[in-house]
Amino acid sequence: MAAFSFILLFALFLPVFTFIKGCPPEFHCGRLAPIKYPFTIEGFKECGPLMLNDCDMPRGMPMIQFENETGYPIWYQVESFSPVNYLSTNLSVIDMDLQGRLNSRSCESFNNLSLPGHPHVTFKMNSSLKTMYKCDDSVESGDLDNFRFHGCGGFKIYYTVKDNASIPSPLLDCSTLQLPLNITNVDDDIFRILTSTFSLLVSLKDPMQGHKGSGSRAWKTVGKLQDGREVAVKRLYERNYHKVQQFLNEIEILTRLRHKNLVALYGCTSRRSRELLLVYEYVPNGTVADHLHGDRASSGLLTWPIRMRIAIETASALVYLHASDIIHRDVKTSNILLDNYFSVKVADFGISRLFPNDVTHISTAPQGTPGYLDPEYYQCYQLTDRSDVYSFGVVLAELLSSMPAVDIARQRHEINLAQLAMSKIQRSAFDELIDPCLGYHSDEEVKRVTTCVAELAFLCLQQNRELRPSMDEVLEKLMRIENPLDELPNLVENHDQCLSH
Repeated sequence: MAAFSFILLFALFLPVFTFIKGCPPEFHCGRLAPIKYPFTIEGFKECGPLMLNDCDMPRGMPMIQFENETGYPIWYQVESFSPVNYLSTNLSVIDMDLQGRLNSRSCESFNNLSLPGHPHVTFKMNSSLKTMYKCDDSVESGDLDNFRFHGCGGFKIYYTVKDNASIPSPLLDCSTLQLPLNITNVDDDIFRILTSTFSLLVSLKDPMQGHKGSGSRAWKTVGKLQDGREVAVKRLYERNYHKVQQFLNEIEILTRLRHKNLVALYGCTSRRSRELLLVYEYVPNGTVADHLHGDRASSGLLTWPIRMRIAIETASALVYLHASDIIHRDVKTSNILLDNYFSVKVADFGISRLFPNDVTHISTAPQGTPGYLDPEYYQCYQLTDRSDVYSFGVVLAELLSSMPAVDIARQRHEINLAQLAMSKIQRSAFDELIDPCLGYHSDEEVKRVTTCVAELAFLCLQQNRELRPSMDEVLEKLMRIENPLDELPNLVENHDQCLSH
């Protein structure tokens, strides 16, 4: 295909993940099966984030050191290593600290197991757990049929030999505790019911999570190039026509573009290669969705000034796309990546379309993500640049509210955030939409700016696309809201208060 005439083919694409010169595709460690990235061994520390030790003991079991969420080191002995798929591995391990506490019958055994933490790797317990109840001495065992207890001086551990007993009311106020269960045990001794041996599912985190929404069905990971740059690798593993077309489309779109707020494509493999890979710059700080209502939301790092800059930088990227005759078609917070300084990198161009400037619309079947999809495009099958404007309006609503675009736990008429936001803004009920954690009630400047952004979101979310502003107008409006200049003409009638200090 002609589209491949401009593709740079990387000679450095050895087996996936072995981008560092001198790193073998697999390692051998003791009696374990051959191991691969993200695991490595002593002497090859730079080849992977998880290092196995004592690999020179042919019959022994190697050790691996992790850290828990507080930075405390955890040592595990590795019994077995079983790859599950391209990105995940099952490890059977022995927690050496827990083993020592159980063997000595120490009451320090009765603390929840602290799983490791890692910026690029997730850990999931893959073993059966025993549920226990940690109570103070005021709970009387005589009221607890079918429950046994172990006294520890200051507290008691209540447990059943079988886990099918109902929970009596005295235990409802106790702390719940779970530790690995010894499924071969036939004793009723709590220290034998528990075990220090368990299975962990170890998986690489997806550094470009935004790509999931487009249906590209790719696995991603982090590797290093020979020049030291960290990259994110996207691998196509469904080679049907539709997926390959998205793969080609992303290459064609991204090779045309250079903008500081668009994720950069470094290269790809040939379409004739056994594996189809795209290699991007690595953007380490997750997505806007992660920070608003995902696994990073509790950090509280997205203050309103940062959210405002995210809105401006995302709008700037979309203005550039539209000026380049490209409609993104899947604008959403999970496709907006953040670097360590919270600068924006818009990603995922698998369903983007070239949009010649001499046509009013493109007739095509609607594609996109529920909650962000332009209703007029959905009804009329006519794609325009105002479809991205509608999706960006949903992004603004998310930045204001910290709510996801779709949430079936909300009331029926508020499941769709766009509908919820339109209703609140139309009634000037801004305090019911804007996240109070942003300082809406305590900071007059935040109140002014968030109210103005909400009014802009209202315009972007208009059902009739002719009533929506262009992305150029949206960007100019955002910049004027952030830094009001009285001499500029108003973009929105009857909203002069949004331009005053």
